[in-house]
Amino acid sequence: MTHAEAGRGAEQGVGVARRSAEVLDDLRLLRIRGGSAIGRAAFTALALAAAEGPDDPAALGAHVRAVGGELLALAPVMATVARAVRDAEAIVEEELRRGTPAPQLRARLRTWAERSVRRSEADLTRLAEVGARLVGSGRTLVTHSFSDTVLRILTHVARAGGTARVVLTESRPLCEGRRLAEAVAALGLPCELIPDAAMGVRVRGADLVMVGADAVLPSGAFLNKTGTYLLALAAADAGVPVYVAAETTKVDPRAALG
Repeated sequence: MTHAEAGRGAEQGVGVARRSAEVLDDLRLLRIRGGSAIGRAAFTALALAAAEGPDDPAALGAHVRAVGGELLALAPVMATVARAVRDAEAIVEEELRRGTPAPQLRARLRTWAERSVRRSEADLTRLAEVGARLVGSGRTLVTHSFSDTVLRILTHVARAGGTARVVLTESRPLCEGRRLAEAVAALGLPCELIPDAAMGVRVRGADLVMVGADAVLPSGAFLNKTGTYLLALAAADAGVPVYVAAETTKVDPRAALG
């Protein structure tokens, strides 16, 4: 299964006959990668938890919270997941206070999840347009780890006929960079896969660095794959600008990380 296929599978969960456990398994087995795709999977899992939960409203709410807890355990630093779980729990708490029956609680969570997925897709479309203008054509970009946002930007570049060259680190130990390299090569863009240890040398010939983010902190700092900090230091030493491509939902709502 490719990253694109895995991502589509998660996104089509709201509205098809899947169970929350299947989405959790996809996340556990790393079939879904990239913070934005994982966030959409979280919305899907929470809506499915509501759909499959008991008819007693309190028990239904407890099931949604339990799935939320599993999501947080699987993706503890992903801001999109933290935000999805926080919002779902707030909806459950509000509706239980009102004495809302289970069918209406399910419907509200489903509507919220579908709207959230659509908003994420719309944000990524806008990000792809803006990011593609930054990348331009005929320039060399270095990236680290797998970012579905960066991939969408590069897809936009390729569809516009751009010829940007992409340098990708392997991003060990899980080698997410290899998977991104496969996707970039499929777009027809020239790409080069390098060992992580070579990033400091290879960035010197680049025009820009672009990475995704697992979370953006209120301070403006961001969390991403180990090695991103070293890449940013190397880029600063070489005078190469660094861009972080992330939705506003990546701003982490948890004060503990701030």
